Amino acid sequence: MAQFRGTVQGNKGQASRVGHKPTGLETTCNGWNIGVRCVARYNKEADRDEIEIWETYGSAGGGVRRHLHTVW
Repeated sequence: MAQFRGTVQGNKGQASRVGHKPTGLETTCNGWNIGVRCVARYNKEADRDEIEIWETYGSAGGGVRRHLHTVW
């Protein structure tokens, strides 16, 4: 069984992907000039799953703008 699961819904229907403890899972959601990147990972030191949320420059700009939050 996968540690992480991500889904997306668009005009071609729904798709999903899985990630495991060693690999994690990374997702993005972009507009032209703004977006978010979520990085799900297992934190071995804290013995918990964590998801980091990053603001990006979207499809046009590329790259990370700033870290928004980490949830666990």
